[in-house]
Amino acid sequence: MVALNFDISTIETSEFSPLNPGVYRGEIVSAEQKTSQSGNDYLALQITVGDNRRVFDNLNLWHKTSDKAVEIGKQRLAEIAKALGLGAITDSEVLIAKPMNVRIGLRKDDPSQNQVIAYEPPDSTMPPPAVSAAIPAPVEQQAATAGAPLPWRS
Repeated sequence: MVALNFDISTIETSEFSPLNPGVYRGEIVSAEQKTSQSGNDYLALQITVGDNRRVFDNLNLWHKTSDKAVEIGKQRLAEIAKALGLGAITDSEVLIAKPMNVRIGLRKDDPSQNQVIAYEPPDSTMPPPAVSAAIPAPVEQQAATAGAPLPWRS
């Protein structure tokens, strides 16, 4: 055992609340193949959005028992490819560190957590202003504030 003599009342901690639903500028920072507890392989994505916040998305590209899960995973991967301007994906490395817009929502089963709703090209909405110390508002909120038309609300 190690004696620490550590008083937590003197240290400021941060608690992350979920991001407000909306569209954020982001990029995939990690794409790894993992195996679920049930033995199905999937592509685990870590995406940085806003002011260096992380959201996660899992693509069931190799599900053993659900063709529907694989179909949804492939559709999501195709959506990412289109958002990044890729015609084909040969390796997960081509997904890394390329800007795109990421539509974020709240999980229905746990609204204290975010979920990725969609991926869009980086020019699909007005880009956010320079990164500030605070978490930026979603791109759609910034566009509405600036009086710019929102392309998906024609």
